[in-house]
Amino acid sequence: MKKNLKLREKKVNNLLNMYFKAFASKDLIKLDKMFSENILLKDWTTNLKTKKKVLDFNKKIFNSFLKINIKIINKFYSKNFKSAACQLIVSLDKKKIHVTDIIYFNNMYKISKIFAFTNEK
Repeated sequence: MKKNLKLREKKVNNLLNMYFKAFASKDLIKLDKMFSENILLKDWTTNLKTKKKVLDFNKKIFNSFLKINIKIINKFYSKNFKSAACQLIVSLDKKKIHVTDIIYFNNMYKISKIFAFTNEK
């Protein structure tokens, strides 16, 4: 049982790193592969459901900024590694914002939900 949890922890950790790297490099093709078809995205500006809408929203963000950088400060995992909370510093060109993402994975290890929070204005 512990070995299985360790494997899941490693897989989810790798997926999170791949997700943030794909986002920072504006790689819509990789994000498309990582998202479930009915992904839900809620943040301080939007509430979207379906892969197409989330990818379109990401594309708008990517087109709005020349450079995106994401620094992972901390990761916290649920007991079964089906979700994780990630504390981040997101740099959009020269503006830095502190963000907490809560990311859920389905049984196929596709991202099914992203809840993003910030106290920035």
